[in-house]
This record gives sequence, structure tokens and C-alpha cells, in this order.
Amino acid sequence: MAAKDLTEDQLNFIKFTRMLQEPARLKRLYKKMELDPRVSDQELRILSQEIYKAESLVSWAKYNLELLKARSDSKSPRKRSSQSSKRSPKKSESPKKSPRKSPKELCNLTEKDPYKVLGVPRDASQTQIKKAYYRKAKAVHPDKHPNKKREATECFKHLEQAYSKLN
Repeated sequence: MAAKDLTEDQLNFIKFTRMLQEPARLKRLYKKMELDPRVSDQELRILSQEIYKAESLVSWAKYNLELLKARSDSKSPRKRSSQSSKRSPKKSESPKKSPRKSPKELCNLTEKDPYKVLGVPRDASQTQIKKAYYRKAKAVHPDKHPNKKREATECFKHLEQAYSKLN
């Protein structure tokens, strides 16, 4: 296959894969030249600078390879980005967050059964109980509800009592 038969993406892919191999090739050359007494220190210094440049290009090449692979994996051909596509999405397009529930909604203070307080079945393992406790405690922690600190503190204490009974 001749180079003129390849697409631009295929040529870039070849170029980037060669860039990834370049630092290793230069390091092998450096080791050979280091042992050769005819090579000056200046030449070794220049080669070490070239190795540094090649290594810094590796991360750039890896990023571009990922982009090329993603582009080739997609079904439809990708259009070149224009100024209109670079705009941030409108506020109406962004997903809406659900409002944060109050501590009273998250924790039933009238409930006496520790299993129901934590929301776990009676045959739950210790790890399930611990996960449920941490999940609920994180949701009702007083620091998460600065406007309703008293409610949150009551609920948090209720959760702690239920967890200590089961532990």
C-alpha cells in the first residue's frame, strides 16, 4: 500500500506510533555511544536533550492516538470542530440536580427498629449494615445541612444509636 492511498488519520496514526518508539530508540543509541571512546561529551549531551524532547512528545502522541482510535471506532465520520461546536451547552441542556432532602425526610425519628432506621433487612451482614450506616450518616451529617443543623444532629444521633445497637 502506497503512502498516497492512506487517509490522513492513518498517516497520523503511523506518525504517532513512531513517536512512541523514538525515546527507546534514542536511549539504545545513547548507551552505544556512551561506550564508544570516539564520542565527545558534547555529542552525548545533545543526544540526551533529544531523548528528553522525545519523551515529552510521547504523552502528546498518546493523547492523539486515543483521539484517532476513538474517531475510527465511531460509525459516522467526524466533522472538523467549528467555533459553534466549542460553545458550552445551554443551561436548559444540562441535567438538573434533584434538590437536597432535609434530614427529617432522610431519617424517620419515630422509628425504633434499628434495622428499619438503617434501611437494611434483618438478615443483613455486618458489612451491609456498615455500608448502610455510612451512606445514611453521610447524607444526614450536620455539616451537609448548615441551615438545619439541629434537625441533622438529631437524625445523626438516632442513626448512631441504631448502628451501635446492631454492632
